[in-house]
Amino acid sequence: TRCLSDWSSDVCSSDLSVMAGPILHLLYPARPEEAAAAAWHLSVLGVASVFVCLMVASSGILQAYGREKLPVWTLLAGGAVKIAASIALVSRPDIGIHGAPISTLLCYGLIAALNLGAIRRSIPTQVRLGEIFGKPLVMTAVMAVTARAVYGLLSRVAGNGVAVLGAIALAALVYGVLAVALGAVRREDLQWVEEQMRAARPGERIVTSGVHRLREGEKVAPLPGVTKKNVGGLL
Repeated sequence: TRCLSDWSSDVCSSDLSVMAGPILHLLYPARPEEAAAAAWHLSVLGVASVFVCLMVASSGILQAYGREKLPVWTLLAGGAVKIAASIALVSRPDIGIHGAPISTLLCYGLIAALNLGAIRRSIPTQVRLGEIFGKPLVMTAVMAVTARAVYGLLSRVAGNGVAVLGAIALAALVYGVLAVALGAVRREDLQWVEEQMRAARPGERIVTSGVHRLREGEKVAPLPGVTKKNVGGLL
């Protein structure tokens, strides 16, 4: 399965990474020097946001399989890396404050990697991470290239604001089209979400945990019972 929160993180993080400078200049037009200085940091933190979402999703899966203590240890490991990397990098004159976002990226990247590795060992069925993340990564790469290319074209004939908003809107459209064209999201999935939204009563909240697929005749292993510490029964 691929959590919908991770899909949205791909969209946001790729736009933040490739459009960091233009976005900051749009938000702070009166402070161009500060916006330009912060652009590199936002680019790195945009990538880190993907690992943050993976950390949250993978921690919930581990809790559902009775491994609720493991995310705590991986979080401590990531925190230790964050502190060590910050001290080692920020203290260097040639790196300075640039080391702060790098240490954040290393921190959440390590946590996500450890959690995903634990999931492969904990879930009885084989988890094909390449199949799960392959198509979304391709879609994200194409969307990022589209956003940057469209911005480059629009910025020549329009202002920064129009170019940024137009590039992000078109890139999001490309991502949605690719999601359907590549089969990452099926029409049945979208129809199911639409049906649930129509069936909801006014004021009722709808929570979509992910998109699940089964092939004809495919066998699945039953999930273990909800553990005492699995708050809410995440799976």
